This record gives sequence, C-alpha cells and structure tokens, in this order.
Amino acid sequence: MPSEIPVDSPKYILLQTDADWKNVVDKCMNESKKMIIDFYADWCGPCKSIAPLFGKLSNQYPETIFLKIDSDNKKLSELTKALQVTGLPTFIVIEHNKETDKLTVIDKLVGGDPAKLQEMVHKHAHVKQKTESETQC
Repeated sequence: MPSEIPVDSPKYILLQTDADWKNVVDKCMNESKKMIIDFYADWCGPCKSIAPLFGKLSNQYPETIFLKIDSDNKKLSELTKALQVTGLPTFIVIEHNKETDKLTVIDKLVGGDPAKLQEMVHKHAHVKQKTESETQC
C-alpha cells in the first residue's frame, strides 16, 4: 500500500536531468503555464532558510509549475549558465511567449528575501479562476 502524501507536502518538481527539463518545458508550452524556478545548493544557508516558503507557495498556486534545480547538478549546468544564475538562491519566472513560440524569462530574484519572493510569486503565479458551478453552494 503506497504511503500517503501529507496535505502540506510541497508541489514543486525537483529537476535532475535534461530530460526532466524537456518534459517540463513541453508542459509549460502546451498548457501555457508559467514556471517559477528555485536555483539552490545544499551547502547554501539562505537557500535552506527560504526553501519552506517556496514549498508553501508551490501549494498555494497549483496552476503554476514550481521547479527546484540544484545548481551543483552537473547534468543541468548548461541550463544554469543559460539562465545566468550567478548567485544563490536565484528565483526565475519563465513563460511561453506565444508570438515567438519560445520560453521567456519575465522576472528574476537573486537572494533569499522572503518578502521579495512572495511578491514575485504573487505577481506572476497563475490562479485558476473558479467556474460558476464551483462558486455555488
């Protein structure tokens, strides 16, 4: 019998490989979802401090794709370089630009400031609009 996942378990995806990245990119583009990426490292104190908040935010916005990428993961080092991650933690918001049919970085935050992370996520995260039948009692 599978173990139950706690209700408050974070809803982010921990990327390990280029294949993982490609699958998430396909989902982002096909479903027009924004991605919010947390670049972190296990040895980084501010990364550890802000991780619970990132997990909480991933639960609050299930219509947005939340990702965590270990900046020390050599399999994803090209992605880390391409997104110009130079400090940790770094949070990047990406969306599918329908005009160019490419992914576009629309916001970036370097550092572990909880208020700034919340502001950035609240500004960009997709909130599912309730249908009329969902709002009726």
